Amino acid sequence: MNADAASSTSRDETVAYLRKVNTVLREWDQEGFAGVKDDDVDNNGVEEEDDVNEERYLFLNNVVNELLSENFFRYASDMKCSTIIEHVISKCTLAHACSLMEALREHFVEALSHRCSSHVLQSLVEKMATVLQTSNKIIHDRVLENMQALLDVIVDGLNEVVPDAYGSPILRSFILVTSGVLLEETDTFNNGKGGSSYGHSKYSKKGRRQQIQIQTQKAKKVPQGFKDLKTQLLDSLKACPELVSWVTNEVASPVLQAALDALCVSEGKGSSTELSKAILGKFLASEGGETKSGEKIASKFGILLRDKRASHFIERAIETSVPSFLHTILISSIRGNAWEHAIHPVTNYVVQKLLIHMSGDDCALLIQELVNNVEDIYAESKGNVVVEMAKAAAKHNIAQQILFEAIKNAFHIDKEHEKDTLVLMLMETTLDFYLQQLEEIKAKQKSGSDADAEADGKQKVDGGEGGSNTSLADVTVPLRCTATGSRLVQALLNFSYSGTTSSLIAGFVRLNVAQLNSMACTMQGSFAIQEFFNTKHIELKYKARVIESLVASPDVLCDIAMHPCGSHVFDTMWRKVDIKQREDIAKALLKNEDKLRNSTHGRFVVRNVRLDHYKRRQSDWSAKVQANERKKDMFADILGDEYAVNIREAPANAKKNVTKTTKPVTDDKKKAKSKKDAVMDEIDVLFSSSKGKRSSSRNEEDSGDDDDEESSKGKKAKKSETTIGDDIALYGKDALSDGEKKAKKKKKQKDYKDIAFVADVIEATKSSSKKSKKKDKKEGKEGKEGGKKKSKDKDSKKKSKDKSEKKSKDKDDKKKKKKK
Repeated sequence: MNADAASSTSRDETVAYLRKVNTVLREWDQEGFAGVKDDDVDNNGVEEEDDVNEERYLFLNNVVNELLSENFFRYASDMKCSTIIEHVISKCTLAHACSLMEALREHFVEALSHRCSSHVLQSLVEKMATVLQTSNKIIHDRVLENMQALLDVIVDGLNEVVPDAYGSPILRSFILVTSGVLLEETDTFNNGKGGSSYGHSKYSKKGRRQQIQIQTQKAKKVPQGFKDLKTQLLDSLKACPELVSWVTNEVASPVLQAALDALCVSEGKGSSTELSKAILGKFLASEGGETKSGEKIASKFGILLRDKRASHFIERAIETSVPSFLHTILISSIRGNAWEHAIHPVTNYVVQKLLIHMSGDDCALLIQELVNNVEDIYAESKGNVVVEMAKAAAKHNIAQQILFEAIKNAFHIDKEHEKDTLVLMLMETTLDFYLQQLEEIKAKQKSGSDADAEADGKQKVDGGEGGSNTSLADVTVPLRCTATGSRLVQALLNFSYSGTTSSLIAGFVRLNVAQLNSMACTMQGSFAIQEFFNTKHIELKYKARVIESLVASPDVLCDIAMHPCGSHVFDTMWRKVDIKQREDIAKALLKNEDKLRNSTHGRFVVRNVRLDHYKRRQSDWSAKVQANERKKDMFADILGDEYAVNIREAPANAKKNVTKTTKPVTDDKKKAKSKKDAVMDEIDVLFSSSKGKRSSSRNEEDSGDDDDEESSKGKKAKKSETTIGDDIALYGKDALSDGEKKAKKKKKQKDYKDIAFVADVIEATKSSSKKSKKKDKKEGKEGKEGGKKKSKDKDSKKKSKDKSEKKSKDKDDKKKKKKK
């Protein structure tokens, strides 16, 4: 009894101590402290130069020593202590983690199947991934020794570890760490079961997001010892006799999926394909069957496709295999029964994966078989299969006309109602139900108007044009976009078939303002509108008609600009339209300027549109925006086509209007001054988006100029005409005089020196190198006085360094005395 009481009191004391430790660690998390690195620690175990990290290292060192002084496995198996220990492991050095793993070495068998210590062991395995961050050979040897000891235990009990609920996550982390593809941001403490997403459903938000992160990253270089450990583990997995049962096991199947991902990222799709063939071939050859028989293969493979857990493995095999292996899967199991697989609740995901990753010829075979059953697929609520068919047709440029006609027939769309194709596909409703809904809305509107007429003593007549065939533009219908319908429209907009784009374009043009507002202010509809403006083969005149309907109602345009989803639609519209449409948008936004400035998303719209400059100087705003777009087009080859805006039609029209209003200036000095002012104003506008110091000073001068201009209207008109003419002449190709050529050269030099217009586009990725070069040139041109100042600064820096070194030596001496 006394021994039990003493053990319980010691446990309570340790738990209370670890809770205090956890509060300190959480404070470090709020400060953004990631942990102590091994290379920052010297031989004495004290971090160099940084007092704050030095105290943290000493604190963690004391915590680890406290855990090692007692039975570490006991506290790792405790529910309250294990989570705190995981937090400590995430902050400590790799040397500390090796010490803790060595303390668990005698209890690896128990820890692999324990509900609490398994998490601690998994966090230690994931901590071993930081071995690349240190250059200490002693630590490298300790890490390999610990990992080899753990692998020996796993291989000895592989039949029990793989299907175990607590051993399977450790094995997955071991495979990912030795392959160099473990996610750094998904540590054990923050996400419960570590960096592997295989414990979750593949189509859940968390699992799918982490899986994409694993497959899109590049494998890091790992020591040769890690590669040997990985090959040893995978060879033992292939040779295990229970491999066949693991494919359909809920816990063991994620281990095989992790192995496929690790091989695909680290060695390529060829290695992962060989592993898939080995696993599936062993399954098909089981139960006394022969792999040469095609009927037996199809029947057995059909069992795998319909199994929920096995289908996850097959989907992962499709993602990580070469196209030739996908062709064998299509021919042996899918072709001939594609429609049944497409409407099955489990196998339809396999069909979607095949459409995504197969070659163009194989996709054509599958689409040819499914195209006659599109309506049945929609009837079974499997519209995502049709979406993937449309994406494959757009990607490989195959069967576009046939597929689009089949989709139209599925929605019962005839020639009279082709203009309503867009609305029907977005809402995923048939034409019959759509017309019925229109008649109900018309009846309600008519009954409401008759009631109002009787109350007022007046007779109102309905003025609809369409009669029974009234379309959505004539009657207001709530446009409820579905996720699948939006994805279908986005895929169809990328078709090269003219019949598809023409009907969809007509649908976008015929949408009224209320429907555009509801569509832009929803997540699903906003993606469809953005794709409409981003599609290159759609002409600008059709996009302009959509914008004209929005500009006609400034309140709706303001609501779209202030909405979280609609603001992205507005940014896309602003990038893809010409200068005339931009002027109309700016005029419409001026009516609701106060609302935009008070909105979180609207203030960014005000900044991007440059409403301040447009409000102050409307005359030269278009010329300056046009000049900025020319500069962006100069970098279109480097940055991509999305930054280049089509403004070919606007400059000619602008130049015609300017030539009519410009007047010749007699004095050369006044002309040069006007050009300098125009150039400086343009540079100030460019600086206003990236730097605030210079723009603020110029805004004060501009405000003073506006006051003077209001007092003298005649001078204002002359100044505006000359500045516009000068701005256009600077970028034109007309013959110039000697003074104008000199001013043009000076302006170009200033434009290239002031790099702010590049910062708006490149997002400060390449501007730093150019700025550093210019600074070096300026420093070389400085006089002797600047050199003297630099020498004085160097002397002062040397003195400060000497003082800091003396202080650090004094601190080291004090600490050594304290330790003694």
